[in-house]
Amino acid sequence: MKTGIKAGVLFCGGCNPRFDRLQLYQRLCERFPEISFSVFNEDTGCDFILLINGCRSECLLTGTYPCPAALINTGDLNAACEIVDRCAQACG
Repeated sequence: MKTGIKAGVLFCGGCNPRFDRLQLYQRLCERFPEISFSVFNEDTGCDFILLINGCRSECLLTGTYPCPAALINTGDLNAACEIVDRCAQACG
């Protein structure tokens, strides 16, 4: 995995959360210290975007994003880590 990977993060509005989205985000940050996670901002750019949805509605998929985006809609840390790992590997 290359160093200096930037991941933008977007959270859903939280209308029907099935898990603690912030806790999952914090655990991902701990698990992947080599990735710079921050709230997505089009002006700063990133290598990929994590869309953290608190339920299965996939509301964040309705947007158009300037780089690859991956949906996480489960509180299962192992499943979320697999998604992050695939995104990071795709970055080179």
